[in-house]
Amino acid sequence: MRRVAMSVPGVQSIHDLSTRQSAGHTMLDLHVVVAPRISVSEGHEIGNEVSRRLETEARDIDWLSHVEVRRLAGTPYLPATG
Repeated sequence: MRRVAMSVPGVQSIHDLSTRQSAGHTMLDLHVVVAPRISVSEGHEIGNEVSRRLETEARDIDWLSHVEVRRLAGTPYLPATG
């Protein structure tokens, strides 16, 4: 699955790959890291493509991908406000 996710253009890395069972279904979560200077829309489309490709590989697994932006070196983490 790692190979499939990493084959999607725009994916820089993946991490926190985990599986779980619920009501007889296998679910897989993974975090997809994308470049910091792309739009939110582009990042989500990359995540959607990862999900589409994974679903093609294993139709009996429910996939959930989380898109994360790679932080630039020296850039502090700024939590959301509001």
